[in-house]
Amino acid sequence: MSVLTLPEEMALLLHLAGGTPASRRQASAACAAAELAELALRGRIVVRSRPVVVGGVQVPLVRRAEIEPRGTGWTGLEWADGVLAELARRGPGPIPLRPWVVRRDQLPHHREVLIARGLMRRLPGGLLVRDRHLPDPVLARVSVRRIAAAGQRVDGRGLLLSDLVAAAELVGDLALPEPGDDRMNDERGFGRWSFRPEHLRDTSFLLASAVPKRTRFEVSGDGDGGDGGGGE
Repeated sequence: MSVLTLPEEMALLLHLAGGTPASRRQASAACAAAELAELALRGRIVVRSRPVVVGGVQVPLVRRAEIEPRGTGWTGLEWADGVLAELARRGPGPIPLRPWVVRRDQLPHHREVLIARGLMRRLPGGLLVRDRHLPDPVLARVSVRRIAAAGQRVDGRGLLLSDLVAAAELVGDLALPEPGDDRMNDERGFGRWSFRPEHLRDTSFLLASAVPKRTRFEVSGDGDGGDGGGGE
């Protein structure tokens, strides 16, 4: 699965249930968060927030979460370099996380990358029926099995992807085991999370927490709207 970036793998997983995301708004945000997760893995950003103490435990507030660019140079990925350029344009200084995640819409781009690589196919709709996008079944099964078999220790990529899958409410859709009580605990200084760097655990927690929940009144359409950018 290393052939896929995190936003590409999220786009694949988001289309497994019938070829359309259950929530277009949530799927777009999950893909935007996955872009930042990929950059975090590459050491190009971290996400931080001033914590508050709840029940003796420090919990970062998502509404205060900010993206902090790190390092210099380009990644070689067109979309990733575009994100870094936009973050630099909005700087200097940290960029609010939640507005970026909920307003950036690059799900259509990552879906088209999968189609171009033969890893997803488009089923055209009709007059009142939207297009559907079906992931490669073999690749999809590998991805789901890898998440399900994370076991007691996961690498940084597995941590970020598992948190985003849970945040996008895909656990039930993909018939994955329910996450343990430690999954969304920002401390996570035990179990399978304990050997991951603290800044990566915090980044993963905050990225996942910025993905909105599904709403009962939302249409699960798959239009290609959005301005492709983040911001406030």
